[in-house]
Amino acid sequence: MAGGDDKGAIALFGGGRSKPLALSLAGVYALAREFSRLGAIMIFTYVCEHFPFFPHAAKSHDMDLFWSLTAALFLAAAFTVRKSKSTDLLHREQTEEWKGWMQFMFLLYHYLHAGEVYNAIRVMITCYVWMTGFGNFSFFYIKDDFSAVRVLQMLWRLNFLVGLLMLVHGNTYILYYICPLHTFYFLMTYVVMRVGRGMNRSKWGIRAKIMIVSVIIYLVWDTQLGLFDLLFGWVGATPKMGGTAGTLYEWYFRTSLDHYSTILGMVFALNYPVAKAFFDTAGKLPGPQKALVLGVGSVGALGILGFWFSEYYTLPKVPYNATNAYMAPVALLCYVFLRNALPVMRSYHSELLHDIGKTTLETYLLQHHLWLTSNAKTLLVLVPGMPKLNFLLVSCVYYGCAKECYRLTMSLRGMFLPDGSVYTCLRNLLGLTAVVVAALVAGAMLTVSYMGRVEHLIAILGIGLLVAFATLVILDRKKAERINGPSVTAEFVRTAPRLACVGFIAVIIARTYNPAMDRPTAHPASCMATVQDGAWLYRTNIGTLECLGAYDVNQDGDEIEGWKALEEQAGACETLAWQWKAQEGDAAGCGFRMLNKWEATQRVRKGMKIAVVGDSEARNVYYALRRMFIGDDSSDDAKRHSDLTRLEPTTGSKPQVGFYWAPKVEDIRLKLASLYNDVAKPDAIVFSAGLWDTLHNGNLDDYEGSLRETAGLLHTHEDMVYMFMQPPRVVDSKLNTPEKLEKMKEEQVAKYRKVAEKNLPGKVDLLLNFHQLTSESFSPSHSVDGVHYARIYYDVVAQQVANALPYAAEAKGLNWDLPENQSRETGGMADPAYGIGVLIAIAVMLVTFDSFAGITLAPARLFGTPGLRQALRYDEAYRPFLANASSASAPPVAASAPKKDEGLEQKVPFLAGKGGANV
Repeated sequence: MAGGDDKGAIALFGGGRSKPLALSLAGVYALAREFSRLGAIMIFTYVCEHFPFFPHAAKSHDMDLFWSLTAALFLAAAFTVRKSKSTDLLHREQTEEWKGWMQFMFLLYHYLHAGEVYNAIRVMITCYVWMTGFGNFSFFYIKDDFSAVRVLQMLWRLNFLVGLLMLVHGNTYILYYICPLHTFYFLMTYVVMRVGRGMNRSKWGIRAKIMIVSVIIYLVWDTQLGLFDLLFGWVGATPKMGGTAGTLYEWYFRTSLDHYSTILGMVFALNYPVAKAFFDTAGKLPGPQKALVLGVGSVGALGILGFWFSEYYTLPKVPYNATNAYMAPVALLCYVFLRNALPVMRSYHSELLHDIGKTTLETYLLQHHLWLTSNAKTLLVLVPGMPKLNFLLVSCVYYGCAKECYRLTMSLRGMFLPDGSVYTCLRNLLGLTAVVVAALVAGAMLTVSYMGRVEHLIAILGIGLLVAFATLVILDRKKAERINGPSVTAEFVRTAPRLACVGFIAVIIARTYNPAMDRPTAHPASCMATVQDGAWLYRTNIGTLECLGAYDVNQDGDEIEGWKALEEQAGACETLAWQWKAQEGDAAGCGFRMLNKWEATQRVRKGMKIAVVGDSEARNVYYALRRMFIGDDSSDDAKRHSDLTRLEPTTGSKPQVGFYWAPKVEDIRLKLASLYNDVAKPDAIVFSAGLWDTLHNGNLDDYEGSLRETAGLLHTHEDMVYMFMQPPRVVDSKLNTPEKLEKMKEEQVAKYRKVAEKNLPGKVDLLLNFHQLTSESFSPSHSVDGVHYARIYYDVVAQQVANALPYAAEAKGLNWDLPENQSRETGGMADPAYGIGVLIAIAVMLVTFDSFAGITLAPARLFGTPGLRQALRYDEAYRPFLANASSASAPPVAASAPKKDEGLEQKVPFLAGKGGANV
């Protein structure tokens, strides 16, 4: 997945080609202006992630909408068809169009959770990686420019924006896997072309190099020799964000899916002159002969594409992944042939798709935080309650930011990495690195201060203004550009807002609020103390329209079936809502809010195991946690007094919630001892007791003794989070047995609560005050038997648990920002037989000079004219390219000048078709 081309990047959005960075007021002002714009976008991404205007929404699977929007895109694209500047094979406008429609579908796949098109998306990523080999090989083959400046410029293009996002959001490089993938394959192409560069223009030398690299790829990825681990073991096998099975395995998985794509793109670029000669010459043949040659080739491509579709594309996800590296290029080559079969098809392109294709790298990266959120797991909401309108508005904002990030990336590259001197580039990069390090140090100092957000912002603003003033003074004293007329102070007042780069500094320091997803930094103890500070909102006599679809109970306190009010009950329904109070002081950044499934899973570690232990009240909390974390709305009333779901020692990334029946506090102590030795050891335990001890024991001293023993047991395993839920308020009038009326009234249960309040603080991480939740004046109407309440009460407890868990872990020094150790071994995707098949195909294409492995050569030999066959000969096809390439070989400075580039592209169309810059 890549961005647009280098040339004209600044001119495309206005402002012309950026000038190299200079130590002058104008130069620093221009730099500050660009950084301020970039900083504003980065701050916006941070706000959308951590302080959203409205709660993030869960993804909604909607294939109807997916295909409707895709059809609408192609319909709109048809109205923007324009005459292309070139009619050559894979010219630049065509490749940008290609990337545009693929990127649109790729983004929709993520937004609408469209798993049905997973295999198609995999093929599209193969196309992007193929283009990396095709484009960069073309550049190096024609320009022969292997300068360090060229390499630095490409690495900046691929990694500048992702580096900023990593700093701002505390994410890992592998999370944005497209960037390391393209970076690696760019460097691979560079090494192949740089080593033995004198062989690049020879007939067989360059082909020998490509074949040798193909064999190396086979040995690394398609054999069990351990070469992959030897080469890439340094990335580490520790699971982390973006690599839940370990970075090494994640890198193995991503590269294995397309390990032949780049080398095949290089083969196509090498054979490009012959392919171009085929399409150009065949297109000029007499009508019947042209139809025969191109028709046979098109029928062959369609037949091969149909075979691939029926035999491979229709496979399930996992089996398909095993074949993608070997068979997806087949579909790619068929598409390229069919898209370019006729001159008229090469003469036009869609301007709409072309524009989308120019910013694919930026749209890929920003989708994680602006279009989607929570690292592409939830949806950004700007218009709550109107998903279609929200989609439209968010898409416009997101695409606008992506285009601006593309412009800024190219503009800043022109400032920091100008053509020419590598010394200048390295000096500028060293200065930029120093600024970033200084900002991170300042951010770290602010973090340990535990200041509030207002104090943080004031401090950041002060740093920015100080930097601005110091910069102006230094410039004035060094006479780099004298400030005539106004004093330094006056100039400072005029230019400070941009010159200070306040936006840039602020967004770098913003990561210190917390690098963990969806959890702003705050004092853990303050958050734990205030996580239960909230209030009920209660409404009665709600109209029918408002009531339908609300979260309701009827006037008897029973939950209404299916979470919706029935029409005949609508006049008597009630709605409840619970919300947190505004947090202040040290708790101001706790970020408490009602979490949906995706948000809740982001609050805890990957593969989190939560054990709920206790009585029927605990069982209801267990059901609520499953609703929140797993989306399971079922319950099993037949197993009222037994364990339900048990934790499993799996290595999955989804949270687990298990329930263990232990109604008395002594039962809980025994159950905890058992869980400590379980292979599926929990990360957190929520337990509840008191009601059964009141009803079936009645001895308060025994209860207190057992509770103390249980509390003492907790300290033997400090690697878990413990939460204890107090019994609810008992509604005496609704107790439904004589025994309960005699032994379990509110007055008696209150004594057991006091024992817990006396003995558990400091022993458990959170004492859940369920009594407070159930003590409102309307609460008795929501209890059927005097002790059990409508499930919204238990849902609130589950929300409090999920919001508190990360702070409890932080207070105990548990590292939950990293997933559970689930590292996997590499080598499972190797297929020696398929790999040999690809090597044979590459050898055939190299020897026959046919980019399409026979689709062009066969009809040309069988049905073509002598002129067509002559045009496909090596000397005839390559003569103009090698002549132009020789004249284009020049020092890097000259080779990268704008006018030189433009003239070269007119002479050598396949460089214009992709260009090295268009990774």
